[in-house]
Amino acid sequence: MNLGEQILNYRKKINLSQEELANKIGVTRQTISKWELNETSPNLQQSVELAKIFNISLDDLTNEALITKVSQTEKQVIKISKKVTIIFLALALLFIIETIAITFYSIGYNKDKTRSAHSIHIVCTLDNKEYPYAITYDETNDIIMVDGSPYIFDNIYNREKHKKVTNLMFDVNDHFESQNGHCE
Repeated sequence: MNLGEQILNYRKKINLSQEELANKIGVTRQTISKWELNETSPNLQQSVELAKIFNISLDDLTNEALITKVSQTEKQVIKISKKVTIIFLALALLFIIETIAITFYSIGYNKDKTRSAHSIHIVCTLDNKEYPYAITYDETNDIIMVDGSPYIFDNIYNREKHKKVTNLMFDVNDHFESQNGHCE
């Protein structure tokens, strides 16, 4: 039973109208109505006055209402805790999967585990601007990953054409030289 129901039951038990109870506490009849409908709650002083009028302890008036509120709060906390735990676990799982994927991708992992990765770092210059690139490849010169300035991707790099690191290196160098630039 909530606090509003408690107030209503005790008020009826001592045969008081809402108006009469309101006058004893010093509030309006509408306030008593809102308390009984659980739209609002009495403050501590008003609760003490209610307990005196009803000739009960403050615990008797509020205990069940407090237990109900605490119980509802506990349920909310449990729901939120479960959601936070699920989100945390999902993020942890994504992090683990991403870490494993990046590790296997960057070392060129295959079934016999014989591939190992190497990187070439080049800096190309054009119109006094530098364009750094890192190309990761395996011992068969297959490109694993290309990283660097977007200029190369927009103008040169083609995943189908540039499967081998040597093809890409020649095309990058030729492109920059044709534009009066150079690569180191």
